[in-house]
Amino acid sequence: MPIQKKKPERNKIPKDQWNLAIGIDENGDAITLEDYDLNQKKRIIPFQADSIPEVAKKQLALNRLENVKNYGVFRLPGVGKVDREKAIELIKEDSEHAKYLIQLELKTIDLMVQRLNSKE
Repeated sequence: MPIQKKKPERNKIPKDQWNLAIGIDENGDAITLEDYDLNQKKRIIPFQADSIPEVAKKQLALNRLENVKNYGVFRLPGVGKVDREKAIELIKEDSEHAKYLIQLELKTIDLMVQRLNSKE
């Protein structure tokens, strides 16, 4: 029986994540995960979520939410059911939950980049 090789983490990246923005370049243009993957090999685009200004983080989260096809539904205290449309609304309104939702998107970006950079 042949030994099965472990699939790299990059294979666990959902297809809809490849064309979503993960950052903003020096010109203010969105960088997709696919752009990052192609340019990282050339060492052109460094990924540093911490270096993104707060306003840009909000725009980045909105861009991702407006373009994602599969968004999980969950509950937030005081809000109830949150789907993609509700998440967009809460961020645009700068609600008390906006910061949490933006952080959730940044964490998703971080996870996708980690999977992409994984050598396993």
